[in-house]
Amino acid sequence: MANYYDILQIPRDATIAQIKAAFRRLARRYHPDLNPGDPEAAEKFREIERAYEILRDPARRERYDRDLEPIPSESPTNDRGAAFFYEKGLRYAREREYRRAIENYSQAIEIDPTFWKAYLQRAIANYDNSHERAVFEDCRQVLLLNPDCGEAYYYLGLARQRLGYTQSSIDAYTRAIKLDPHPARIYYQRGLAREELSEYPEALQDWRSAAEGYRVAGDFRHYRFLQTKIKTLQKNTKNTLKKKERTVSQIFKNLWFALSNIVKIFLSSLVNPRGGLSSAFLKLDKNRALEIGIISGTIGSICLAVSWRNWSVNLPFERLWFLAILPVLLIVFSSYFLRKMEKKYGHIAGDVFAGGFSFLPISLVFFLNSKVSFSEDIVGFTVGMASVYCGWIGYNAYTGISNIRPRIALVFIPFVMFFIGAFIWSVYYYL
Repeated sequence: MANYYDILQIPRDATIAQIKAAFRRLARRYHPDLNPGDPEAAEKFREIERAYEILRDPARRERYDRDLEPIPSESPTNDRGAAFFYEKGLRYAREREYRRAIENYSQAIEIDPTFWKAYLQRAIANYDNSHERAVFEDCRQVLLLNPDCGEAYYYLGLARQRLGYTQSSIDAYTRAIKLDPHPARIYYQRGLAREELSEYPEALQDWRSAAEGYRVAGDFRHYRFLQTKIKTLQKNTKNTLKKKERTVSQIFKNLWFALSNIVKIFLSSLVNPRGGLSSAFLKLDKNRALEIGIISGTIGSICLAVSWRNWSVNLPFERLWFLAILPVLLIVFSSYFLRKMEKKYGHIAGDVFAGGFSFLPISLVFFLNSKVSFSEDIVGFTVGMASVYCGWIGYNAYTGISNIRPRIALVFIPFVMFFIGAFIWSVYYYL
């Protein structure tokens, strides 16, 4: 005969809150009023009620526990196995006790660091517990162990969207859609992100795909809900979806906005070289990030070209500017190449953004040295310090924006900086 804990489907160490929750859940299933004419349900309900009466009373529960077989002595954590704590975490998650669920998933991971499902479930529990930063780390671990896990990309997108990194969340949702066999919920969430960015035609298309997925699955409640949202969005944006010609004033306004953003981002990267650049990128949409990256790279190349001209390099300015663009392109294409080689998600806008801002500090140092007469020792020192600083920014841009593994970026950055330095000085000395 099953003991009272088995009847209520709870562990021996269940809390009073767990006991009450289990009773309410089972009572709704087996109550005689909900199962008229079913004697088995009536008998089951009486067992549940009897178990609840005993276990909710601390004194009666203590006497009952003494009469039960003793709980087997706990073996060391490693002897229980990762699966034991994983299942225990799932049970706590179902009961919305996320803190205890996270503790058990962590124990499973400690036993088996390659248990990617435990990382994934811990990410889900952290998201439900509003610990978005922890979601990032767990999802990245999942993707290192199982690159084809669409669920990890989905929760990575949810966490980023909640933190306001909307464009980055869209990239994660896009990867999740490619990997998930039933992506209706992901289409819906990507549509919400695109609506936040005022990308209304794309949002409508995502919601249509989601609605079709729900219709095929027979989930007509969500299907009708999405049909209503689609009609509402179409009505609200009917007159705004037409393309408008950009006037000269609009161009100058956008340019001023881009330049002011470049100054803010540059100062942010100076104050916080480790995370300022990636944090700024994640708050921009793709088009804006691409625009700002191109402008910052252009400014840097102009500064370098002017520096060469001030140092009497005997070439027309147009050719100097063309040569000055090459270091920026080297950083951009190295970021793109490493990202593709590592099969990391991302966008060319991130590569351009990283290239423009990684090169900007050293180009400004060259420009200042060319305008002010310093001794060769001071010039060498300032250029050397700027090179180290740009290498540090480039490393954090590779890892934080292009999602390249730290050890790969750490090996590759010195080569990139060496080639850029050799190129700049070779133009100065030999042309």
